[in-house]
Amino acid sequence: MTTKTEAILAYVATLLAGTAAIAAGNIYRSRPEPVSRDESPALLIEKIGETADYSNLAYLDWTLQFRIAIVTRGAVPDTLADPILTSAYSLLMADRTLGGRVFDILPHSINFRVLEGDQPVGITDCIFTVKHRTDAADLTTYTS
Repeated sequence: MTTKTEAILAYVATLLAGTAAIAAGNIYRSRPEPVSRDESPALLIEKIGETADYSNLAYLDWTLQFRIAIVTRGAVPDTLADPILTSAYSLLMADRTLGGRVFDILPHSINFRVLEGDQPVGITDCIFTVKHRTDAADLTTYTS
């Protein structure tokens, strides 16, 4: 069975398939290898971590943080990332419950860095926080 966390991140990947300027095959979940020139621009979805809070013995309230990394290549990679960022952000924030999977999604931060390569590589990290709940004894479900 899949944990609720992995189900949430899989749904995020499905949502982001509609991101402007990103080919459907260029959305990756936990990709360890570098993104090639032919795969750029690309989106990487990475779990940062999560913490639990016991507010009731029957269930756990979770705070999950994840990153969407936008990888672009070109003379001004941050400018290339901007319309992708706008599109991805709008897709994620259109339904703050992610189809009923979470209580809320909140933007946390956006950071940008440039790396050297055969042409400049830009990585725009968009950090999001989601709140969700699972049964205390089962990470796959929540039954009220």
